Amino acid sequence: MPLALRSSSTRLNVASYLDILTADGADSVQISSSKTAALSVRLGAGDDTVRLTNVRGTSADIDGGDGHDLFYQQLGSTMRDGWTLHSIEPRLRTISAIPYTGW
Repeated sequence: MPLALRSSSTRLNVASYLDILTADGADSVQISSSKTAALSVRLGAGDDTVRLTNVRGTSADIDGGDGHDLFYQQLGSTMRDGWTLHSIEPRLRTISAIPYTGW
């Protein structure tokens, strides 16, 4: 049975494995202050976003699917065995166009 969390105040504590599957479309997955043994996120086609804030666990496998997909790992998110990312676009940093005038 699928689990739908629609309220920003909804909390879900997961002690073991967390699998998230979405259909096609622009999906947004946000997980905050959670601990899990393993995290798997599979997003369908579309421009999707995954944001993890203070998420700790053993491993994470995140697949953005087709489309322009972004992954944000913020504020203390760690996975002991590392992260595996598929179909996630790199985030480019803004470069200043102001020339150096220190000569």
